[in-house]
Amino acid sequence: NYVDLRNNVSRIEELPFSTERKYMATVVKSANGKKILYVKGAPEIVFAMCKDTVGVTADSINAKLLEYQNQAMRTLGFAYQELSENDSTIEGGKVIAQNLTFVGVVAISDPVRLDVPDAVEEVIKAGIKVKIVTGDTPGTAKEIGRQIGLWNDAVDNERNIITGPEFAELSDEEVKERVKDLKIIARARPMDKKRLVETLQLNNEVVAVTGDGTNDAPALNAAHVGLSMGDGTSVAKEASDITIIDNSFSSIGRAVMWGRSLYKNIQRFLLFQLTVNVAACFLVLVGSFMGTESPLTVTQMLWVNL
Repeated sequence: NYVDLRNNVSRIEELPFSTERKYMATVVKSANGKKILYVKGAPEIVFAMCKDTVGVTADSINAKLLEYQNQAMRTLGFAYQELSENDSTIEGGKVIAQNLTFVGVVAISDPVRLDVPDAVEEVIKAGIKVKIVTGDTPGTAKEIGRQIGLWNDAVDNERNIITGPEFAELSDEEVKERVKDLKIIARARPMDKKRLVETLQLNNEVVAVTGDGTNDAPALNAAHVGLSMGDGTSVAKEASDITIIDNSFSSIGRAVMWGRSLYKNIQRFLLFQLTVNVAACFLVLVGSFMGTESPLTVTQMLWVNL
């Protein structure tokens, strides 16, 4: 029972997870008195930090990761080091330990909700362009895009997907040109999402952003409409304009439908009122200038409006 294991150790130091580092670390004192450093995070980054890889090669790890990612599974790598008194652990916001041992990789299935593919198809038909911005690997993000109907191997290519570091290297002019085709930004960092939003706005696009984490707050705040999730962080909710209580993408489609219906009804109302009243006022003015009785009585004008 992991709760028993956790209760039997004391936590000495912790480096929280961040999207920039893509890993977290904890130093604990175990029940037998040993100090141990545990690291977990993006497998390729954790693997590169390890001195002892227990006979596993980078190629075999990458092949296994690709297999998991092609099933839209999220992957985590693990490492540890038993510490002596003089061993370095965490310094300057990063792990500086030199003798980490790689433990292995786990794959976590986070299946797409059943209603999402239909909801994505609905909003695409409505003229909305959907873009995925995620911290997941390109393989995982692409497979999720395929499952929701956003990515099509027969049509889409490398121009439609980019990683966060590659996106950061593009100049402002290159980004303005590239965002038209982008469907997926993988291994994204918080400011990548904000930069994407601002660039789309410079291209005269109306941008809505969904997010549930603290890292999403800059993009939620920068968007024309920020949509946070009901189970998201308070920071995300404060930065957003609307909170989606049921955490469902299909709610966005319904919101757009009602918003557009309301807008069209206002347009129709204004068109009708202006047409009727301008014509009526014109007739009354003409009658007055001709010196005759008003062509329309008050009662007749009320009947027309009714």
